[in-house]
Amino acid sequence: MPSHAVAAEPRVHALQNELRQRGLPLVLGPRARLVRLVPRSASALMGGSLFMLGINLFAAGVAEMSANDLATPTESKAIAAGSGLLLVLAFPVGWWLVQVLLRFLPPVVGTVLGIALIAAILTLPFVHPGTLGTSLLDALVVIVVILLATYWGVGAVMAWAFRRAARELNHLGSMVGRVLPILMLSLLFSFFNAEICQLVAQLSMGRTWAILGVMAALGIALATLNARDEISQIIRTYDDRSGARGLRFFERVNITAMCVLINLIQVTLLGVVVFVFYVVFGVFSVSPVTATQWIGSPPESFGGVFASLPLTKPLVQLCVVLAASAS
Repeated sequence: MPSHAVAAEPRVHALQNELRQRGLPLVLGPRARLVRLVPRSASALMGGSLFMLGINLFAAGVAEMSANDLATPTESKAIAAGSGLLLVLAFPVGWWLVQVLLRFLPPVVGTVLGIALIAAILTLPFVHPGTLGTSLLDALVVIVVILLATYWGVGAVMAWAFRRAARELNHLGSMVGRVLPILMLSLLFSFFNAEICQLVAQLSMGRTWAILGVMAALGIALATLNARDEISQIIRTYDDRSGARGLRFFERVNITAMCVLINLIQVTLLGVVVFVFYVVFGVFSVSPVTATQWIGSPPESFGGVFASLPLTKPLVQLCVVLAASAS
């Protein structure tokens, strides 16, 4: 192999890692996405193996237990079920720890670990057999989904989105300082509107979440159209460069998804701030007597662990609708 090819290989890998870290894995070609697929999947495979092990342990703990046994389980059954539930809840931590450790270890360690985890996932159904546990088909589906998600760069895009969200949190104060006063004035009349309160109070929580979903879908559609227009304009601007290659379909999809995610992260953070602001504002400004006069009946309170909070369902529903409208 020529010396210049050997020298260029580390730079190629560095460029590929840089594109993945920037949330652009689909800019790489299909063959480049296949390179080191197993070691790049090792952290997700660790998370999947912990999740499946937790399910099998929990299933082994509650298997063949009657209602009386569930009330007073034996020590071994309780330990198995508790350990399984703990693993199910803590699998993201194992995922993250392996991802961090593999950054400081040679690539061969990731390859060996990935192959060992694939073998472990395939072995789990036979170690903990049972009707409530995972089957061999479940193990195959988990492995295939993880490998495909790594190949398509789902993990790289999500990691970039979390880093971008953390970065946007640092600029949240300036954004709220510019936008929130205008939103307060524009939405204040809707907040102190008896007709809107009556309309929202008649909605169930399911319908409220459906309204939020429709508004979110419309926002995603508008953000996608705007991003496509901006990207098309940039492509037309630099289209006359000599030797320039047109973007492939998946490259366009990846770049468009990045622009949409940036807008969605900013809009989501702003919506959360508006929601929290109006919830706190409503608790202090709208008394139960006033809410009863607006709605026509005493506002329904939450039950369970939220019963002690000074929140009512109509207030939360109204704040959800206002936050979705503001975003």
